[in-house]
Amino acid sequence: MKQTGQQSAWYREPWPWIVMSGPAVAVVASFVSAYLAVKGADPIVDENYYQHGLQINTQLAQLQQARRLHLQTELQLVGVHRGDPVRVQVVSGEPLADAAIRVRLVHQTGEYSERSAVLGRVPGSVHPAAFYGQWLQAPDDKLAVTSGQWLAVIEGSDWRVEGPAGADVHLAAQ
Repeated sequence: MKQTGQQSAWYREPWPWIVMSGPAVAVVASFVSAYLAVKGADPIVDENYYQHGLQINTQLAQLQQARRLHLQTELQLVGVHRGDPVRVQVVSGEPLADAAIRVRLVHQTGEYSERSAVLGRVPGSVHPAAFYGQWLQAPDDKLAVTSGQWLAVIEGSDWRVEGPAGADVHLAAQ
């Protein structure tokens, strides 16, 4: 028992510990923050940011060219597996000089690999221009193209049209 007038040692009193607990918690939290900052550091900014910016500008110019040409495309897909045929008809306000076009299907969630095909122009097709080819790059999975999941990108030498993909897709320059 403590008698009146007798003092106990400082470390037996609660108030010094209460006062020191705030700074001690701050020191521990700073070490935890430093650990998390080092362990989960953000990746370095893309070193090719300038090139990516130029690509975006090129894509915007291609979309504007498609609007100027009043392009309308019809993409016909039989399947999305390697070797499945792909057909595209392009209606334009002006004759197209493209001998080949590129078609890509990109899954909007990024969950599945991109499909791509280079289509050659069907000889003698002028208006509408018809292009035919097969999927060159496509994994061997059991997917079907359902509307709203895929984005179709159709590119010529100086134009680009994109929009949602399905079994039969009609895209117009927007």
